[in-house]
Amino acid sequence: MRIQQQNFLNFKRRLTSSEEADFYATLQKGKEKIGNTGHTALIIPSPSLPQEYNTGVGHFLDKEGIKFLDFAKQYWGINTIQLLPEGNYGVRREGIFLPYSGSSFSLGDQLINLELLTKDEYAKLLSKEDLKNILSRQENKVDFENVLLEKSPVDNVLRNAYKELLKSDTEEKKQLLEKINIYSKENKEWIEPKALYKIFTEKNGTKYFNDWNSKERDLYNEKIVSVKEREKIIETLKTSGFREEFGFEEFKQFIAEDHLAKTRKMLNDKGMKLSGDMLVGFSREEVWSNPNAFYNDATMKWSFPALNFETEEGMNLFRSKINKFAKRYDGFRIDAAWIYSLQPLYFESKNEWIRKDFGSELLNVIEDEVLKVKGQNYNLENITYEFIAHSNDFSTHDQNGLKDFLKNKTKTITSYNCSDNWGTVSAFKNQGWKDGSYILGATNHDSRPLRQEFKELLGVKGQISALSKIFNIPIEKLNNEREFVQAKLAEPMRSKHNMIFFTEALNIADRYKDNLNRAEDYRVKISKNYQDEYFKTLEKGEGFNIMDALEKNFVAEGLDKKEPELYKKIQKYNKILKSLDKNNKFAKVAIIASGVVLLLSLGVYYLIKNMKKEKLMNKAS
Repeated sequence: MRIQQQNFLNFKRRLTSSEEADFYATLQKGKEKIGNTGHTALIIPSPSLPQEYNTGVGHFLDKEGIKFLDFAKQYWGINTIQLLPEGNYGVRREGIFLPYSGSSFSLGDQLINLELLTKDEYAKLLSKEDLKNILSRQENKVDFENVLLEKSPVDNVLRNAYKELLKSDTEEKKQLLEKINIYSKENKEWIEPKALYKIFTEKNGTKYFNDWNSKERDLYNEKIVSVKEREKIIETLKTSGFREEFGFEEFKQFIAEDHLAKTRKMLNDKGMKLSGDMLVGFSREEVWSNPNAFYNDATMKWSFPALNFETEEGMNLFRSKINKFAKRYDGFRIDAAWIYSLQPLYFESKNEWIRKDFGSELLNVIEDEVLKVKGQNYNLENITYEFIAHSNDFSTHDQNGLKDFLKNKTKTITSYNCSDNWGTVSAFKNQGWKDGSYILGATNHDSRPLRQEFKELLGVKGQISALSKIFNIPIEKLNNEREFVQAKLAEPMRSKHNMIFFTEALNIADRYKDNLNRAEDYRVKISKNYQDEYFKTLEKGEGFNIMDALEKNFVAEGLDKKEPELYKKIQKYNKILKSLDKNNKFAKVAIIASGVVLLLSLGVYYLIKNMKKEKLMNKAS
């Protein structure tokens, strides 16, 4: 007799199907009452998403990724997904993959959902068997090496898919090839240089183009190599064995672009927006193929290549970049937006810093280009600007307060080190900030996690004082780590636009603790068991409980008295989310009953086994 373990028993108090609908309606009404009527954005890098087919790098079109989006909308009221840059990740050194050192135009392989390539739509370029060859051994950690490196398992499978496409032995393949050809012609100015750069890197044995032979180094400098000569060099390469490198890059960029568009449509169908992240830098091939757009004797902050906005080429490249982001996303965040107002330039030969003051000129160019793509009725609150900078680099204020040209820009702000005068909705209202002119979060991808912030006492005393006044919570209570974190997560809900970083929402922030540019930070991956893990954190009073956040804000605004029925519902769902299994009487009875059944089953099993044994012994004797 075989005894099966009963794995299906789950006694955690969860919402019923009828409660889920009411929960979400209550959540939406509650948000509206406290003024949270704009973006509720979840900041998440796509590789961190859970997967059904675990390649090691998640994406939104995976079944588990889609389930997570539904979960985020249901339990946190998320209506906007804020990505990190989705270009090719920069590899700074072994083991470190950084989205902010990537590309501005091309898209990374992490956006390709290989399962879709088994479908008719993509001429069944892959089989289910192919998917088995690319699964990662890493369960709860992003495995960049399995996907993003050349000759990695995913790279090899993609090359095989491209070779299968080239056979053109079915109508589906021919149609797909035609679509790719049209796409590559429309985007030739950045796809072709990307393929060329790889060819010349291998040929010259270095990725630094200044060390290449003169023809290849200056291929896009029309003062040295004419357009006609350049096209002849490229054509010679294509006919001498490198055609596949060009075609493979075109293939990957088309698929990644298509899958990004499908992600956006899927989110829009769910009533959500997709927001990109326009990184401030450019990749090596983008600099190499646009030599007249950059300073050749100066770099920018962080040693990034510096666009020369005073040249036609520099301004055209800037506009092209904005145009591309406006077409790909519903909105986007502008990384280090302050450099477009006061551009920092370092001239190494002179060992000198110069700051070019553009004021609002380049910021107006951004809006102008976005409106060209989106139309004049587009809501510019979907474009968010990061103006956070060291005071030596840039200040958002002058003697009259917030600079005039920044007042109507949607500024991205964290409440890190908030006080009575800064970092909270109350403080911004007192300063005359317009509602909707900023998006507020307790943390973002640059911040230290809240628990780490509390433990290291990084300005926490001033924060506790401010939060105590806002929520009328005693300072002694907020001196508790859990209470501090919950209050910090609740405060941004008072803003029209608010954001939350995925690790804070799921209470896995201690795994993302070394701030930007560390080897492990971008490897944090959401477990397949995230729902169970999340609800366990709520039982402990941790993680982001939106009903707890609403309850705090309702009391602070006196809405518990003005909206008693809605407040009672918020309280009800807050208690449900915090309920413990051991308090569920049904669970207790079911556990006892299942234990009795198991013991009886085991008793019967061993009784029959002993009877058979005794019968055999009697027969033998």
